[in-house]
Amino acid sequence: GKNNAGGQAGSKSSAKAGRRQLIRGKPIQSVKEQPTVVTCDSVVHNGTTYEVGDVVSVLDYGGGVYYALLRGFLQDQYAQQYAVLTWLLPNYPNPTAFDPLRFFIGPEDDQPWPMEHLVFVSHSPSSRHFQETFHHDISKAELWSSSSLPVQ
Repeated sequence: GKNNAGGQAGSKSSAKAGRRQLIRGKPIQSVKEQPTVVTCDSVVHNGTTYEVGDVVSVLDYGGGVYYALLRGFLQDQYAQQYAVLTWLLPNYPNPTAFDPLRFFIGPEDDQPWPMEHLVFVSHSPSSRHFQETFHHDISKAELWSSSSLPVQ
């Protein structure tokens, strides 16, 4: 009877030692996931497909509307979608709607914009007239300071 009781006690202590070993053992590190950015030529956001070259608008705090061309898209490790923009500058002050004949390509924005801040205006205009008249006009773009464009 003594050996049997001792055997059970021994097995309990070895079981306790095994659990302690698991708790006190060398910790296993999880794989550290590095933040990554995925680039793409189109995204679907709130049921709308946005493509490179499409025109979007951005509202500023004062209610002003600014227009931009989509240059590209980014998606971070949390599946948040962003767009890289090139601002479209009007040939006349305070445009009420987007007319490709009334805008020229302005400065490229350095900061990606969250897709929630953008409103779809039109797919990339493909008319020959638009392509010919929609050009970089650096002299006009330089007249616009960064303070005249919306800030995130």
